[in-house]
Amino acid sequence: MNTHPLARIESIDHEGRGVARIDGKTTFVEGALPNELVHAKIRRRKPTFDIADADAIVEESAQRVQPQCAHYGVCGGCSHQHQHWLAQVAVKQRVLEDCFERIAQVKPDMMMPPLFGIPWGYRHRARLSVKYVIKKGKVLVGFHEKRSAYIADMESCEVLPPH
Repeated sequence: MNTHPLARIESIDHEGRGVARIDGKTTFVEGALPNELVHAKIRRRKPTFDIADADAIVEESAQRVQPQCAHYGVCGGCSHQHQHWLAQVAVKQRVLEDCFERIAQVKPDMMMPPLFGIPWGYRHRARLSVKYVIKKGKVLVGFHEKRSAYIADMESCEVLPPH
């Protein structure tokens, strides 16, 4: 039986984490999407919020998809791949609108619809790390692992163009 608290995800933040309230406290749940019911395993407690992982998904969102990248979950380069790409565009649009309102304190008279292209192989700029790892006997080139200084052992990246 799962002993982690149940949480209904209300929204999603700019880092791709679900946002819920557990016992009245804002909790950011990694791996959760809006409208999902999840068991949230608290990873870090802060005075005003908690950070958790979705330990088990009880009710799945219609936005949930199987991540295309074999390195998703280990690699820290992408945080939204479990969400349909059109929903990702909508989240990024909301983040932009929120930045205008909260940070710049302006309300645009009109917002243009978001521009987007293909869902994979679109990222033409990236900061990759390179390191020879003695224990693996090879050079690793890639993004850092999630929440780590280690370089993810990747053979490919779905968001970078194949070339």
